[in-house]
Formats: sequence, structure tokens, C-alpha cells
Amino acid sequence: MFSLENFEEYSSSLSSIIKKLNKYIEKEKISKLPKYIGKLIDLIGDEELHVPITYILSILAENYPQLITEEIFEKVEGFLDSPNDKIKLNTILVLGFYLLEDLDNVSERIVKKFVHFVRAENKDIRNNSYYFINEFANLYPHLICTKKNIIIDALEIEKENPTNLKSLYRYLTHCDNFTFKDIYRLREISLNLISEYFNKDKDLLSSIFSLLKTKFGSLREIELKELRKEEVLERIRNTFLMKKYNYNEISSNKKINFQEYLKKFKENALKDEEIYFYVNYKEEGKKETIFYEIEKDKFEPFFDVNEKIAREEILNEFSKIIDESKIERFMNTLMKIGQLPSGYLSEFYFYPLKFLKSEIMSSYKQKGMVNLKNYNFLPPQFIYDTINEMSRTTQEEFLMDKNEKVFYSLSQLKDHIRSQATKNTSIDLKFFRKRLRDKDFNKLLNNLPKDYLTEYHKGTSWLTNIGKQKIKQEIDNSKVIGYFDLNRISEKLKVGKILLMDIFQTYIDFRSGVWDNDREVFYYSRYLTNKIDEINKISDEEEKRERINSLAKDLNIKREHIINKIDENLQSLGEEIKKKDQISLSRYLDKTGMELKNFMDFIDELDLDYFKKGDQLIFDKKKIEKAKNDIKQLIYQQSKSNDYLSLGNIDIKSDLMKNLIEELQQQKKLKGIFYEEQGEIRFYTERGIKQLMLESTFLFSFHDLFYGKELNEFEISVLKDIFNELREEKKLKGSFDEETLTYSSEEILFAKDYNAYLDEFERTVNHYIKIFNEEFEKIKKILTKKDQTIFPQEIKEIQDIIDLINERYVKWRSGLNAYIRRVNQKVLKDQGYSEKQYRSLSMEPEKKKEIKSFSEDPQVNDLLEGFNQWIKLFNEIELKYPNIIFYQKKLIRNPNDVKAEKKLNELLYSLNLS
Repeated sequence: MFSLENFEEYSSSLSSIIKKLNKYIEKEKISKLPKYIGKLIDLIGDEELHVPITYILSILAENYPQLITEEIFEKVEGFLDSPNDKIKLNTILVLGFYLLEDLDNVSERIVKKFVHFVRAENKDIRNNSYYFINEFANLYPHLICTKKNIIIDALEIEKENPTNLKSLYRYLTHCDNFTFKDIYRLREISLNLISEYFNKDKDLLSSIFSLLKTKFGSLREIELKELRKEEVLERIRNTFLMKKYNYNEISSNKKINFQEYLKKFKENALKDEEIYFYVNYKEEGKKETIFYEIEKDKFEPFFDVNEKIAREEILNEFSKIIDESKIERFMNTLMKIGQLPSGYLSEFYFYPLKFLKSEIMSSYKQKGMVNLKNYNFLPPQFIYDTINEMSRTTQEEFLMDKNEKVFYSLSQLKDHIRSQATKNTSIDLKFFRKRLRDKDFNKLLNNLPKDYLTEYHKGTSWLTNIGKQKIKQEIDNSKVIGYFDLNRISEKLKVGKILLMDIFQTYIDFRSGVWDNDREVFYYSRYLTNKIDEINKISDEEEKRERINSLAKDLNIKREHIINKIDENLQSLGEEIKKKDQISLSRYLDKTGMELKNFMDFIDELDLDYFKKGDQLIFDKKKIEKAKNDIKQLIYQQSKSNDYLSLGNIDIKSDLMKNLIEELQQQKKLKGIFYEEQGEIRFYTERGIKQLMLESTFLFSFHDLFYGKELNEFEISVLKDIFNELREEKKLKGSFDEETLTYSSEEILFAKDYNAYLDEFERTVNHYIKIFNEEFEKIKKILTKKDQTIFPQEIKEIQDIIDLINERYVKWRSGLNAYIRRVNQKVLKDQGYSEKQYRSLSMEPEKKKEIKSFSEDPQVNDLLEGFNQWIKLFNEIELKYPNIIFYQKKLIRNPNDVKAEKKLNELLYSLNLS
């Protein structure tokens, strides 16, 4: 039975025992074996002999299990923990066969140890362990079930061994009291195994389905075998896992205190996959603590809905872990720990806060309010808290009615007020005053839409911006007609008289007129003065007296009060003006009702010195001088950073600014030229003039810089000074013709790029053409007037334009020709030719074609041709525009004169005027 060759490396004493064992086994004298087995056990103390001795014992135990005694069992049991896999495997066989020999007396301790070996790395150890566990499981399933977590671990280890997987699932079918972690892992592992073996091993699938149907109640009634793979996986995946543990029962059985159990509970929890907590219940004086584990991924979607959930539906979904008596504490605890969205559980429904917010939000969006009567199934405090929470998260403010039963949206009320304010001159907030609590009405007042309502109000009546505009318009109109009728305008605009009076006195100084006896019509001083002036023209004293009496009666003002009040008002305004350093001219023209000339005479009568700056009259001498100096300083500063100053853009009259500029020029603090451009007077600063000169780098005249202006000697001297500065700074190089005031640059001769010559020439020609075109459009506007007489001043304007063009184009053409000549010389010289040599090549066209000539450049000639065409056009206009005027007059006198109309159209066409 035993080959001695396998034991040669060991001691002779072991060989001697093996020989004896072989001898008696061969002779089938089994009764002789215990003696030598005993001798083997005596040698077991020798560590080197552990492997051969346990091996021999394992063979004997397999064939003669009755020879393994309890003494032997106890001697080798310790080898189950050996780090040597051979010793461990041999020991499993010895003990396993020993236990199978007497299954009625199986050692629970050893069986549990065998279960641990299903996780061993060594495959032989695992397989041999399964052999014995399969036998033990039939009689002692409860022993296997104490190690459910190990069995579940083994499912992953044996995923490629269907035989062992079937055994493991068979073990688990006998087990109960799975923890959440157990059933969660069991489901996930089973899903993977089903995916792998669905069409490969029906027996294994049957084992898996059998177990899952017993442990997952939702699968109990489903015939998994009849479903497709995807359907099976989906059904299993959708199982909602939940567990509960009664601590009272557990502690009485295991004698574990609460803190120990809680610590263990937390340690075993799958923190990312579950919600775990405990609830203390008290029913009929009995305290009970239940621990719960619930699958997070299934729990959250169940409650995360925007609708109410029936109480019965919740009980059905969680029937495995709660009943009617526990649902409220269960739900409240989940909300308290933040695992369940806030809400309220009533007798029939659970109302998630999300749903209530949506309902409340929908209500207030549609109606602008939330009425608590619509939510009388909920505790009032819960609704208050919900609305307050909404207010915090949405930044929406709510106002409450006096009975504290209705919430109004502040933004909706503001929108309503805005809507009314766009249609009415005033709005009355009386409705809100009656409905809202005092503090909420005050909050509404503090948040009124300022962009729609004004600051004017009386009681609960508020003036709108539209109302303010209309009242302002009525006040402006009243100044034109001469009086303001309080009753009529109040009725017309639907604004209360008291409110209207407040606004009127804001805009109008009552010293600018006189109230009637009833204080309902205000007559402006200008209106009354005009009336009195008309009456004063009457020479008949009796008639004059009657007219004054009639006027007093019509206006409902006492006769003596009319004159006296106007004088009194003027005297009061005069005293007021004397006390001021400066006044607004327009404002006091309104107050006094005077025209500008009369008012300035009135100021003179007050014996006041003044300085007029825009709309301001300044009386204080220091302020007058300061104002002048400030303006001068401002002009001076702006001249440094601006090319020109527009007279009037510093908020003072143009004539004043012009005078101040001239003062600065006389003081030699400022250089520049006044020039009318685009309908306004501009003062071109030294900076601006330099810029104009530098822009025309090769040719310009002083007259071209300010086209159309007749320069005087002072202005020419200013331009010369600025021009000379640029020459001294080497920014302009060239010649200057004193007679024509024309500058011609020499720098262009040193340009390195032929295209630079062309670009400069083109830019200059285009500048002249632009002037031609602008002047042409002015002439065209006059000559193409339809059915209107051309006036003498317009004829003069045409001739002035033509004269100016004739004067200018001669200088322009001369400058262009000179430029062409100079550049041509330079270009030819750079190619090794003089002009004479170039002309001599006329008999050699091919050679001449290879040489560039600026004067013969097609682009240069085209530009010059365009320039000359404009000269030709203006010459023709000068000859023919009198004829156009003649035929226009004929047509005005006789619109049906076909011949004249034809001649006129031909003329307009020939001159490009049509």
C-alpha cells in the first residue's frame, strides 16, 4: 500500500513501521494495525515527520476509518492550522473520514473549521473540504449557516467551478437570518453568475433561482426559468433590499450591550450602498429598539417624487420591516437624519416638501397667493415652515393677511402694482391696507416698484410715473395758456386734488402767479401782466376801469389783489435773488413770467453785476472771476488732448467761449484756428493743426487745411508758427511757397518702395476728389429742387463754390504734376536713366517696356484723369447752371411746358445731376 521509496529520506524507524503496516494490510490482519499506528503517533513529535505521518494516517483513515481513535483525532487536530498545505490537506482527510464514521457525534468546532477552508487559496484543500461539508450539511445545516458570510465569499472564489457553486447554493438554501450585507452581496454575485452561466449550466441556474426565490420575497411568484436572460437580470436587479433587527431580542440572546452592538452594526454596514439607522419605539409602556438597513438606490427614487404618496403604498413597500404602528416614527427618523426628503405624513398620505413647494409655487404663480384653507389637511405650522423654507431658497418674500390664513407673493403684488401703474395716473393701495397685517403692508410700501411709482402720495394713493409725466405736461401746458385749473386737471387725470396740489407746488413757485379766491385756479404773472398791459393801452379811464373789474370777476380774483400780488411777488423774488451767489436763468424766467430781455432789465434794476455762464447767472465777484478762470483752464487743458474744441460742448454759450479763447490767444497761452465744419463752429487746437499738416505728408496749402475759409493775417501767422515748429522738429521736410502758402515735401523722393509713391499720390487725389464731391452735392441739392424757386442767396452759394473750386484746383493740379515729375525723375534715376535717355528709347519699345516710368504708369494716369474729369464737370456746371435755373423758373410758371421740361432734364443728365 505504501511505497518505501517515497519515504527513503526519512528515519529508519519510520521505514520499519511502514513495512509492518504494509505486511499486515497485505495479509488483511487489520487488528495488528493499531499497534503500529500507535508507534506512528509516538513519532509525531518530530516536526520533520509531520508530512509523512499525516499522509499515512490520511490513507489509513480513508480505507480503515475505524482505526482512527479519538486520541489520534486530538493529536492531529492542531495540524488544521499548519502553514504547510500538505499537512493541512492530510489532516482534513484524517479528521473528515473520522467524522464521517460517526456522523451522530460530529464536532461542531471541526465542521466550522472545515467551512473556513472553502476560502483557502489551495484548490485541493477547498475541494476536499467540499467533500466533507457536503456530507455534514445534510445532517447539520445549522452548523454551516453560522458561516454564511464565508459561504458567500466562496461564491466569488468558485465562479469558474460550477460543481462547487452548486454545493454553496445548496448550503445557503438552509440558512436564514441573512444580514443586509449578506443578501446584497448574494444578489450582486448571483447576477454575475447568471450572466455567465445562463445558457451553459441549467442545474447551476436552477440552484441559484431556487435560493433567490426563497430569500427575495419579490421573486417568489416569478417563474425565472421561463424568462429571457435580460428579463431575469432586470427582475433580480430591481429587488428592493431591506432588513430590520430587534435589538431587544438580540441582546437577550447574545448578552451584548447597546454600544457594542451599535459599533458592530456600523462596522458591518455597506455605507455607500445602504441607509442604516435605528428607531426607539414605545408601545403600551414597552420600549423597543429596531435597527434598519435599507438599499439606498431603491429607497431614494421611491420618495423623490413630485407628488403625494399614499400611506398604504408606503406600508406595502416596506411591509417586511414596518407596520402601521411604526410608520410615523420610522418616517420621522429618516427625515431627521436627512435620508428622507422633508415632508408630512398624514392619516392617508405622505406629502414630500418638494411636492408641497411645487403645489404652493403653482398656486401663487397662478393666483399670486397661497390660501391655507386649501391645505387644511396639514398642520398650519408645517405650512408656515414650508413657505418660510421656500422664501429662503427662492428669495421670494410672502406677505400675510390679517387673519394669518392667506400668504401673498410680494413679487406678484409688485407686478400687479406695476401693471396698474402702466395704465393709471395714480393707484390706491387701500385694498392692500385692509387685507394685510400692518407690518406686511409696511413691507409692501418699502418695496414699491420705484421705476413705476413716484415719491408723491397722500394716504394710500400713490402717483405713478405716467401720472407725474401727465401732470408735468399739464403744468407745462398751463404755462402756455396762462393758468392751472386744479379741479379740471384733477378730474381729467383722475388724481386727487390734495395730491395734485402737492406736486404742483413742487414744480411751481407760487410767487410766479396768483391764486383765485377759491384757491382752485392759479394764474401765472405773465398771463396777468399781458392782460393788464392790454387794458392799460385803453385811453378811456372809465372803459379801463370796467375792463379791470370784468377781468377780476372772470378770474375770481379781487381787483386790487391782481396788481398788488404781482408786484409783491416780483419784490419778493428780487429780494431772494439779491441774497444768492448765482441763479438758474430758466428757473427765474418761469418764476417771474418775464421774457429774457425784460428779466435782464429787471436784474439791472436790482443793480447787480453778473456773469452769464450757460443757464447760470453768477453774481458773486469771486465766483465770476473763478468761473472765467475755470473755463479758461478747462479750454487750455482740453486743447492739449483734443484736435479741436466744439464751441458749446463745455456747457457755456459759444460767444463766451469764443471770447475766452481769444483772450487765451492774446495771452499767447493758446494757438488755433476757428473753423465752421458740419454746421458748427470748431476751434482747431495746435495739436489738431499739427495733425492735419502731418496727414498731408507731401503736399498741402494752408487754405486746403481749412477748405472754404478766408484766412486772415493773424490766422496765417498762427499756421506759420505751427508749421515752422514741425519743420524745426524735422517732422516736415520740403519747400514752402510764401505766395500760395503751399508746402511740397521732399521726403517722398527718398521713399524705398515704388508702391509708396502710388499710395501717396492716390491718397492725395482721393482727398481732392472727396472735396469735389462734397461741393458738387451742395450744388446738386440746390439745382434739383422740385417745384421750388431757387433764391438769389442760393445762386450766390453756387457761384461761391465754383469760384473756390476754380481757385483751388489750379494749385492742386500744379502740385500733382510737380509730384509726378519729381517721383518720375527719382524712379528713372534708380534704374540708371535720365528722362532724356528714357524718351530716346521710343524707337526701342521692347526695351522701354522693361523700364518703370511713374508719369506713364496707368494707375497714375487713371487717377489724374479722374481728377481732371471733376474739373471738367465743374467748368460745365459754371457754364450751364444759369440755364438750369432759367428752365426751372419756366416750369414753375407753366408746369405743362414739355419743351422746357425736356431741356431741363437734358441739362441735369449731362451734368450728372439727375
